Amino acid sequence: MNKLPDISDSLLSMAIRYSELTETQKKEYPECYDYFWAKCSMMTTLGSEIYASQDFYKYPLTEWLTGDFNSSLNQVVNELRGSKGFPIEISSKETIQNLLLSMHFQVESTIIEGDFIEIKAHHLIEEDVIILYFRQTPFL
Repeated sequence: MNKLPDISDSLLSMAIRYSELTETQKKEYPECYDYFWAKCSMMTTLGSEIYASQDFYKYPLTEWLTGDFNSSLNQVVNELRGSKGFPIEISSKETIQNLLLSMHFQVESTIIEGDFIEIKAHHLIEEDVIILYFRQTPFL
């Protein structure tokens, strides 16, 4: 059985990518984004099913595993999306809740302006708060 990788390995990878950003880009990333990114990175490394089998809440649920869900994971891990200036592109608003719950965050509030969505969420255990930005597009 595959074990979840140590979060410190993912955080190191995040630190390397983060160091390559401009100062303006760095200011745009929300607090605890590194934790969120590391969890997304572990899921993409292991695959969703293995990740869920070892997750405390057993997330993500199989029915959440859509192309939109996988695309949002890849955008976070490979493109560092989620800031106001570089939102995660989704085609379904359901994906937001599924992605956040998979990383153990619960949506607190939602602000929608056109196709732009600001989400404030808190961690289910630690109570850390994160604000992420999404843009809804008809097709990905």
